This record gives sequence, C-alpha cells and structure tokens, in this order.
Amino acid sequence: MEERSQPPTSSNIDYRQEFKTHFEQLSKYLATYLANAPPNARSSAKQKLSRITTHQFYELSTDTYDELRRRQYANEIMPFLPHREKLHPKRNKARRTLATLPTSRFQDLASDVHHGLSRRLPELNEDGSARGPSEDMRQCPSEVMFVTNDNKEITHVSRGVP
Repeated sequence: MEERSQPPTSSNIDYRQEFKTHFEQLSKYLATYLANAPPNARSSAKQKLSRITTHQFYELSTDTYDELRRRQYANEIMPFLPHREKLHPKRNKARRTLATLPTSRFQDLASDVHHGLSRRLPELNEDGSARGPSEDMRQCPSEVMFVTNDNKEITHVSRGVP
C-alpha cells in the first residue's frame, strides 16, 4: 500500500495570510473581468463554494492561484502545473486539468474563488492592502519559482506592477 503524507491540518496553515495573497493576485488579474461582470453572475457556482470546508476551499484557492501564476510566468515552458508527490493523485489530476481551461472558463473559476475569498474574509474588501499594490510593491522585484517534473527549477523575476 502506497504511503502518503496527511494533508496539513488547519493548525499549521495560516489561511488568512494565504487567502490575502490569493485575493490580491486574483484582484489584479480579474480587474477588467470583475468590472464588466453582472452583479449576480454565476451565483450557483458561488453558492456551492460557500458550502465546502475551509480546508477544501484553501486547496481550490491555492490550485487556482498556482495556475494563475503558471499562466502569467511559465506558460511557454510549463504546459501545466507539475505533479507533487505529497498531494493525492486526484488533486494532482485536477491541478493538471486547470491548464486545459480556456481563458474565459479560467476567469470564471478565478472569479468564483475571488468571491469566495471576499465572503470568507470580508476585511479583504475593506482594507486598502487588498485593493492594489502599495508603492513599495511597485518598486521591489517579485520572484516566482516553479519546479518542473524533472526537478529543474525555473525562476521568473518581475518588477512588481508597472
């Protein structure tokens, strides 16, 4: 029988900080999409997301965030998110499937996750830190690292927000 590490427990995950990072990046990515979307668009999908556990939502949010970063910085060199040994095979398959979503469907998913984040942490909509990057963020480089299936590290450095 194959041995797998147990999923992290809620006691060793800082959901709030992770969710804040996901929310900020999704907000930037979806700025135009959200401005043009009708107010009650995709209410059924959003309602379903409200019924999953915090940990399940964390996994979905993390996978959506990872796919967003892959699309932004490694799309040409990495056709899908790499396999992670510590994850369940079904989750790895779902992560790989995210790359097959056309942009419009991925934006729908990202929008649903963004809505779920704002519903679970309403303060993200209220404080200025989640609305956009600060002046400091515009000046400092951000680094994104990916590990391919053959364990090669790919690092992309960008200069924050132009």
